[in-house]
Amino acid sequence: MALAFAPFANGGKRVEPIFITRIEDRWGRKLYQAKVEARQVLDPKNASIITDILRQVVSRWGTAEDVSTRLARPVAAKTGSTQNYTDAWFIGYTPDLVCSVYIGNDDPGVPIGKSGGEAAGPIFADFIEEALRDRPALSFQTPRGIERAEICHETGYLASPGCPNTRWELFKSGTRPIHECPWHGSTFPIFSHSDPLSLFSSQVKDSALESHSERPLP
Repeated sequence: MALAFAPFANGGKRVEPIFITRIEDRWGRKLYQAKVEARQVLDPKNASIITDILRQVVSRWGTAEDVSTRLARPVAAKTGSTQNYTDAWFIGYTPDLVCSVYIGNDDPGVPIGKSGGEAAGPIFADFIEEALRDRPALSFQTPRGIERAEICHETGYLASPGCPNTRWELFKSGTRPIHECPWHGSTFPIFSHSDPLSLFSSQVKDSALESHSERPLP
């Protein structure tokens, strides 16, 4: 899982794992030097957007908010737990290190009883803090062709002055929402009583059919 998540932190590049990086003899002469093999497997813009989404996991809206209070550096992550909280896992990364944590019992009949954020998240945070103790905190890089927009947390539309909770998100250039939030101040209509989709544009209408009624898509 760490290998699978690494391209998100690495600009979309997959680097083959290396177990032995260098071999020297007793006099310090180099006998072997591993070669780094990397290939582009993901659009850097997509990797950046996914990272931005996964950073919200450790925000006040996420399932591992506590991790952000333990680490004073940018982190993106995904939590997980199996049915009935039998197992828990946490995969997270900074711009320079990826770490995967799994917790489970030998006997699957004895559940962990906690979510991934609760059980595995603190282990991840402690490891990252120690492993990067002497390294400066790096920021995730944003490639060209990406723009930021402040959106309403509840609706996903562009934030209006009346939105009580907003957040910044990344979008590929030309794909960000174009309408302000209709729930907290904008006059852009989102439905009518006779036909809930009659006032949507065709593009929004197609997306709205798959969305929850309480969160219309921008």
